[in-house]
Amino acid sequence: MPFWFEYVFTTPSHHRVHHGRNPKYIDKNHSGTLIIWDRIFGTFQAEEEEVVYGVAKPLASWNPVWANIDWYADLWSDFRKPMHWKDRIRLLFSKSGWLPAHLGGRREATYVKSKSATK
Repeated sequence: MPFWFEYVFTTPSHHRVHHGRNPKYIDKNHSGTLIIWDRIFGTFQAEEEEVVYGVAKPLASWNPVWANIDWYADLWSDFRKPMHWKDRIRLLFSKSGWLPAHLGGRREATYVKSKSATK
């Protein structure tokens, strides 16, 4: 596709990155149609390595309702941990995996390769 098109509109490559669980692809390419918004807000990531599809933390249930609220349950669990009120606010607006330093700091996503990834 022409450069200008890929700079403005979401392409299949951008969409693949959005669904990847590779650490560099987590929380990237949120736009539905105009990828330029991700470029403006710093959430753009070009496809640089083979995408491993899936969620960063495998679900322990086949329940579709739980699949949609599991992340909020994890957030609530972190929110209830002992921390300063400013850290609670930051927890709500930081990237996935953030915790204050006294609780262990940022939890990085585990590195995955397509050949060793389990689904």
